[in-house]
Amino acid sequence: MINERIFISDAAGVIESKMVPRLIELGAQVFVGDLKPKPKFFPAEGMIRLAESSELKGVVNLGAGKVRRVSDIIEVIKSNIPNTNIETEDSVTDIEYEKRKLSGKKQYSCQNVLITSAGRKIPLINSVVDGVKRLNSKNRVYVTDINSKVHSQYVSDGFIQLPATDPINIDAIIKICCEFNINMIIPTRDGELLFWAKNQDKFKQDGIDIVISGAEAVSTCIDKLAFAIFGIDMKLPIIPAWESPQGNGPFVVKERFGAGSRSIGLNLSQEQAIQHGKNLDHPIFQPYITGQEISVDAWIDRNHKVKGLILRLRNEIINGESVVTTTFRNQDLEKQCIKILEALPLKGPVVIQILIDKSGYPHIIELNTRFGGASTASIAAGLDIWYWTLLEANGENLKNYPFHRCVQDIRQIRVPKDLVIYGSDF
Repeated sequence: MINERIFISDAAGVIESKMVPRLIELGAQVFVGDLKPKPKFFPAEGMIRLAESSELKGVVNLGAGKVRRVSDIIEVIKSNIPNTNIETEDSVTDIEYEKRKLSGKKQYSCQNVLITSAGRKIPLINSVVDGVKRLNSKNRVYVTDINSKVHSQYVSDGFIQLPATDPINIDAIIKICCEFNINMIIPTRDGELLFWAKNQDKFKQDGIDIVISGAEAVSTCIDKLAFAIFGIDMKLPIIPAWESPQGNGPFVVKERFGAGSRSIGLNLSQEQAIQHGKNLDHPIFQPYITGQEISVDAWIDRNHKVKGLILRLRNEIINGESVVTTTFRNQDLEKQCIKILEALPLKGPVVIQILIDKSGYPHIIELNTRFGGASTASIAAGLDIWYWTLLEANGENLKNYPFHRCVQDIRQIRVPKDLVIYGSDF
């Protein structure tokens, strides 16, 4: 290494390793550089002395603290090291950039998010806020709902009134979203999922990402009869469904479309099932199966690959949602769920509802192509749904952001919580 000419950029970042003096000991000609200007009395030797000092602590400023242009630094290097070929890229060299670099965090452009049918989904909104603020503190999370007085507006950055999710209103919806600089929309209600799925390409033309799977996958999942047929075709353990009772029962009777827990009839005889079906708009009939009901929260990337999933027990259920839920591990079941999820072109957050019978066999009830009511438990357990969603939208390689599941299992209990707002924030 004798007489080798070596230039070290950001030299202050390597002095503690004593790289500079070691290279000099080996006979190299060492040049060091940093964004801080070099005083006339301070040669590279000054950094060597700092590296060898054992008494100094904290930050030591050897320059005037001023920013230098990249072009100026390149000229200094070329003047001291002739015949140097330097390739450059466009770069921001202000003080804020250096602060971000030193913190190890990449700065992302501002990205505003709109959550639909927000209602009283306060935990959902708080989880989205936490995720998007990690990318840029200036990001905003807005809510919309048919009811302009929704409580969720008090935990968001504002309420946006949109017209009904009808194809005739698409241009009006896009116009309003652009006025608020909305870059991403998160649908949350089953009844609107297909609208957003079918029209996501049109929104994308205006720079708005819809966090939803493709229309084909959504159509299959919201139609419980189509979902059951899909299960038969793919040899998946999805509970069968018919438009009229098959066999002697007992039966479950529910609406073919929409939330399955509404107007549901359980453990009915054939006669009772037929009678119950007369009260529904589009009844379907399924075999009644007993067992432990669980939910599986998952996040799927744009290549339709599962990045992570969490299994959780539905310990206590009210109005179809888990008010008490506990995460658990079962590697065999996790593998089966991945196979099921990757059989459809899904993306983003999804939830599977499963019954585990007494023999341990899983029976899939339904698959929801949206964030679940109690899916915040899985975020707490390491399923970084909204952070991954924003990173992917910003073109990041998600292999650099691995899924780290919480070592311990967690239990989430959903309870009401008062929110106090002081006068200046009314």
